[in-house]
Amino acid sequence: MTPRGKQKVAEVAAVLLEYPDSDVLVKGYASSEGAEAYNLELSERRAKAVQNELIANRVSASRIQAIGFGEADPIASNETEAGRALNRRVEIDVYPRGEVQ
Repeated sequence: MTPRGKQKVAEVAAVLLEYPDSDVLVKGYASSEGAEAYNLELSERRAKAVQNELIANRVSASRIQAIGFGEADPIASNETEAGRALNRRVEIDVYPRGEVQ
């Protein structure tokens, strides 16, 4: 994870610490470059890296679920490098306690 990424996760963690009755779903994604199975595993590693960084910033592990979605749900075209770069991402969703399945 880049220093900028760690800073962003630290900022999210600070907010999460203010809302202890919330749960977190960390969703990792990949571009369509490479094999589908590899991209799924890569997206899982991305999500886990953010999960681990949240934990390092004192967010309880019991509040966090991390899932990789591979190439699913692109937010940009995979036909260009700029689009593929946007599709390599992690999203953090926050829910009231008990709503993350």
